[in-house]
Amino acid sequence: AGADDEIFVGTTEGGLLRLEYVSGVGWNLDRSLARNDYLPAPRTTGLAVSNDHVWAAREYGGVRRYARTASGSEAFYGRADGLPSDDLRDIFKDASGRIWATTALGLARFNAGRWIEPAQQPSALIYSPGAARLAEGGGYLWVATAAGLVRHDVAASVFKVYDRYNQTTMDYDELTAVARAGRGYVAMG
Repeated sequence: AGADDEIFVGTTEGGLLRLEYVSGVGWNLDRSLARNDYLPAPRTTGLAVSNDHVWAAREYGGVRRYARTASGSEAFYGRADGLPSDDLRDIFKDASGRIWATTALGLARFNAGRWIEPAQQPSALIYSPGAARLAEGGGYLWVATAAGLVRHDVAASVFKVYDRYNQTTMDYDELTAVARAGRGYVAMG
């Protein structure tokens, strides 16, 4: 993800690589963001790109925010900064530009330098051991979890869980991916 001329790649060593397209030359690999100054080898589990930063969710390694320039700064965010857990599952930028993260212990949104947890998160978000992936569609934030699909109405701060027990047509609960499919549909699997 990124601008039309950039691709960012998360690595197993916690660093970040940037591929930049140079007209007439092709793709150039920039390793300057692949620093590992804070923690030993956490796996990158998700990336989000905002105007000025690349956000990397890291398994057992919190969130790292990189400036989008080679000489730019880095910041690390963990439980002390409001994340429910340092074990990150995914990170996502919504249509309004807000950055969201799913962790092993719930959902959080970045706001004014801190992570804020929405109130009254369902147990499907808090106690779900599997991958929790984020997507946006139909005015909602959608989270695929090992305990079903969770819809979060951000404006009303209301959650709804879709699983095989609450009168939905789902035959299974353990989800690993979710994506906006267009025309009001959300694809999951």
